[in-house]
Amino acid sequence: MKLFKRRTGSAQNLAFVGLMCAVDAVMATLSTLVPLSALFVIVFLPLVSALTVIVCEDRYILVYLVAAVALSLGVTAYDIAATLFYIIPATIVGTLYGFLLKKGFPSALLIFLCALAEMGLNYAALPLIKLVSGVDFIAFLTTALGLSSNAAFPYFVPSLILLYSLVEVLLSNIISVPLLSDFGIKTNDWQLYSWVYDILSLSFSMIAIGLAFAEISLGYCFLVAAIFFTIYSLLAYFRKLPAWTYLMLGLFLAAGWMAFAFLYQKMPSYSGLLLGGIVTTALTIPSLIVRLSFKAPRALE
Repeated sequence: MKLFKRRTGSAQNLAFVGLMCAVDAVMATLSTLVPLSALFVIVFLPLVSALTVIVCEDRYILVYLVAAVALSLGVTAYDIAATLFYIIPATIVGTLYGFLLKKGFPSALLIFLCALAEMGLNYAALPLIKLVSGVDFIAFLTTALGLSSNAAFPYFVPSLILLYSLVEVLLSNIISVPLLSDFGIKTNDWQLYSWVYDILSLSFSMIAIGLAFAEISLGYCFLVAAIFFTIYSLLAYFRKLPAWTYLMLGLFLAAGWMAFAFLYQKMPSYSGLLLGGIVTTALTIPSLIVRLSFKAPRALE
């Protein structure tokens, strides 16, 4: 009997939900007992949740989510910090990822929105962890990494959490896409409106630079978002193009780095790296020009 096939009817759906909840519980338990196993949990827990959502009928998604969270919380309550910060967010975000993918949501926005959800859940867990265990989880991680004396590190904490969330969803996406093709589900890259990635990259880049003079920590979050969408923007170049388009990209990039180097020392303390928004802008503008000037193959949009 093929394990990963679409379930129909209450018996098949509930049986599969129960099996996947058990898998979640086992993985959650291992993540708290085996050193470094949390690195695997952030990949496979979302994947298990996504597969469950895709295999089962929509009306059983909430049943799975509630049961998986409750069971994982029950078996790993002795390590409440890891449960609230890693396990529960990974399960919820995996469920959201599977549902949006099942509905044909554009891939870049799918990954980004799920990462934002993960980041929000992580931050929501912090006061709960402190309330239940009395542990400041961010301070604990900072000390464990030997960065407690680094005055700049607090400015990077939100952006590092966003980056962690993006990596988690990206890894799950890389692993799940080939598996999900068996169900006829393919990522939708928003072929007709892919220029929106360019606009988002430019917007986030400008906001990141502006926040250097207002809220540095939030600025680094926008810079991470700008880099993410710049990568998608550069997909416009992954095909045969006239030589002048590559020359244009090189000239814009060189100008961006020169502006970065010239202005870096003029920025407020700890905010100089936010000028990376100039570099992402320098990469995105040529990509937008190319995308609007040449019709890109559907596979690269």
